[in-house]
Amino acid sequence: MRSKPSAKAPSQRQQRVAEEIRHILSGILLRGDFSRRGLSVGSVTLTHVHTSPDLKHAKIFVMPLGGGDATEILVHLNQMAGEIRYALAKNLTMKYIPALRFYADDTFDQATHIDQLIDRAIQRDNKTNQDIDL
Repeated sequence: MRSKPSAKAPSQRQQRVAEEIRHILSGILLRGDFSRRGLSVGSVTLTHVHTSPDLKHAKIFVMPLGGGDATEILVHLNQMAGEIRYALAKNLTMKYIPALRFYADDTFDQATHIDQLIDRAIQRDNKTNQDIDL
């Protein structure tokens, strides 16, 4: 029985388009064109962008500077996704401008959690070794 094929790695074109989208969106957000109600999206880092194989959808992963809560920023960005897409279209030359969806990037939280697990395991091993030596 054949196993299910794994997801393909992004093509060179997908990677190139994703990086171009990230670069353009960084500039758009840095200018503060989409700030409202005192919410500053300029204090957001766009960590990476994933595009679908047909380049019609883009997932943009963001992280607030300072590691704060991203919920309010994500709600704001997703509400403004259509306007942000329009601004992106002015700077991106493609047949189809991808639909944008913003997600929280929890890579650093996961890395911190893994570091904590490793530290606990090392402490537990050291304690076990001390108990054996006694």
